[in-house]
This record gives sequence, structure tokens and C-alpha cells, in this order.
Amino acid sequence: MTIISYLKGHMTDPGGARDWKRMRPDLQYPRDDEAGVDEGDDVENQNVLQAMISQSSPNEEVPRCTKCNHIKPPRVYHCSYCQRCVLRMDHHCPWLGNCVGHKNMKFFLLFLIYVELSTGYYTFIFIRFFTHMHRGPKLHSNAIVALSVSLPFSSMIAFITFVGVFGLMSYTLYLAALNKTQVESMKEKARTDTVSYNRGIINNFRHILGKNPLLWLVPVGLVREPKARHLKV
Repeated sequence: MTIISYLKGHMTDPGGARDWKRMRPDLQYPRDDEAGVDEGDDVENQNVLQAMISQSSPNEEVPRCTKCNHIKPPRVYHCSYCQRCVLRMDHHCPWLGNCVGHKNMKFFLLFLIYVELSTGYYTFIFIRFFTHMHRGPKLHSNAIVALSVSLPFSSMIAFITFVGVFGLMSYTLYLAALNKTQVESMKEKARTDTVSYNRGIINNFRHILGKNPLLWLVPVGLVREPKARHLKV
């Protein structure tokens, strides 16, 4: 599950402004699979759609990213590493080699959880083996040397990973419980973004992990790609 979550997080596109109307990260939780964009929607020509994206009156100009000049709906932020706008961007993850956004946030969170579980389990097994080693049958001297070198080294790496990932996982779960991203948290601390998307803990986790709680710990996507075309940006 750790490897699957990692690969899904690395290979899944985090989403962009083109996916905003279909997935609507500013709502309580993502839309159903059937929700899509009508064939006649043209963001450049229809004032009604402009007003919906900008959350303002139809006469006001649609906000655009100052770096890439693409339409910038709510909860869309620019990544300076990927040189693109990302839907509900959390951060650019060097581990995944990808931005963490609305469409792969679940995989990133599951990757952290399963890394924590696997490294914690390995550390527990090593401690149990070390404390019970003198009770078992006597080992050959070569085996003792190999175990005395490999096991402490690997268990140390597992323990360091366990402690390091625990902080990141806890902070990510904390933000998920509030329906925030790292970008929005920093903006809130800087008092440049006062919009709250908190809809309660359960709905906030449904927003990231999906509507079905039975699939929360399974690395499957939130919604399928619709056949209707995306917003033109």
C-alpha cells in the first residue's frame, strides 16, 4: 500500500484551474462523477461563468494569476517549481517529485500514513527480536556479526523515518481536519487570506479522502474524469 500510494501520488496530476468547475474545492466536498462542464461553457465569453469563478458581480474582471496569466479561481495557487497553477495546492513535494494538489492529496496523505505504520512496525519487530534474542537457539558467529551490523543500522533508519514522518503526517492530518492547505495556512498567518472552508471534521475528510469512508484508506481517486471538456483557460 505504501508503494502504491507513492506511485499514485507521483503519477497523478494534482489538478489545475481547468478542473475547478468540475471538482469545486471551495464547496463542502468534491462533486459526483457525473458533474462536468457543459459543452457550451466558454470562460472567456460568458459573463455568468465569469461571475461564478471570480465570486463577484458579472461586471468585474475575472482574476488571473500574475505569473502565468491563467484564470485563478478560489483555492488555485501557482507553483514556482512546476511553473503552473495547481488546484487546492498544498505544497511541492520533493519526495513525490510532484505538486500535492486536490487530485493527489489523498495519495500523499496515505503515503505518509503507510510509511508511518511500516516503519513503526519494523522498529517494534527489531526491539522484540533484540530483547528475545538471548532466549532463542545459539547462532553462528557469522550470523551474529551480520545481525549486529545490519539490524541496528536498518532499525535506526526506520526509527528516524518514523519520528520525522510523524510530525509531517500529524500536521497534514491537522490541516485536513480544518480543510486547509499549507499555502492557505501560511496566508492565514500572514493575514492575506481570511476565507474559511471548514465544514466540520467529517465533511473535511470527505473532501480529501472521498465520500465513502470504506475507501478512505484505499489509494483510489476521488472522481473519474468526465467526458465533457474542461474550462478553457
